[in-house]
Amino acid sequence: MSKENKKCRIYKDGNSWCCVGPKFVNVQESASGFGHTPEEAYADYMTDVTALKAAKKLLKASKKVKASHTKTDAV
Repeated sequence: MSKENKKCRIYKDGNSWCCVGPKFVNVQESASGFGHTPEEAYADYMTDVTALKAAKKLLKASKKVKASHTKTDAV
């Protein structure tokens, strides 16, 4: 079990359920999930966590590629 699912918070938000992580800031910057049930909200949250991790890896990889191109261009 990952850190994300041990510390997420699930609560009722209007007619839906919401699931957020311990470092939640807002839905634009942080993983979050919504659903008609707590289980749906949690599943949506974990999908968002996975997507954010993938996006961070791609960003890190693109920065490495950019840095390597910059070094090559300077030579």
